[in-house]
Amino acid sequence: VAKVSPEEGYGLVREDLLVTVPLDKMPGSVEVGQTLEAVGDNEQVVHVIVREINEDNVVIDGNHPLASKNLEFEIEILEVE
Repeated sequence: VAKVSPEEGYGLVREDLLVTVPLDKMPGSVEVGQTLEAVGDNEQVVHVIVREINEDNVVIDGNHPLASKNLEFEIEILEVE
């Protein structure tokens, strides 16, 4: 089993990628856990996850879903040449 720390994998959660957006700016109805496409500062499309919805705002998360997670991989070597 190979283990990869968050720092070596997808990084730690960055608080600056958690953004609060007014609910009326959302494209229709949204649900917690839903993935949306957004346009980033550099005009590139990025995927964000809806983390929280309240009466007036939605918190979206631009972090990778595996950010701050320890990763484990099972590796099987089939052949060495």
